[in-house]
Amino acid sequence: MTAPIGRPTRELVLDSEGIPAPVLLALEARAAGNSWKQSAEIGKIHINALRQRSKHAVVREILNEMVRDKLAGATAKLVDATPRLSGALIALAMDSRNKPYSRVNAMALVFQTVATHLIDQSQQEQLVELKQQLDRLEAGSPIDV
Repeated sequence: MTAPIGRPTRELVLDSEGIPAPVLLALEARAAGNSWKQSAEIGKIHINALRQRSKHAVVREILNEMVRDKLAGATAKLVDATPRLSGALIALAMDSRNKPYSRVNAMALVFQTVATHLIDQSQQEQLVELKQQLDRLEAGSPIDV
């Protein structure tokens, strides 16, 4: 089937997977946290059409990938703000003008964060050691216990 001459209809604009542009727009809106109804309105498609498309594995995978991208972006923002947030938290805990319960909560959160980091670091070191032992075992070398 050939497309008519002139501006293509919305349904003819497809991505590499064959998904119409309005569906992709609606999926992007859904990945951004909109409801299915709001997403269909943003994509200017009927909600039933969007629901039917979302049953296809390729559409579900694209939506999951969009959600993962959004989460990765949000995580990057949080990581970037960590030094400023930790500075503010420490300032809150150390400022004697703040209410004691606020200072105690801030102090507890600082200690909890440090403890969690130390535990994570220790577990990461243990995982590296276990991987090295597995590599030596697979290579046929003796294992130190």
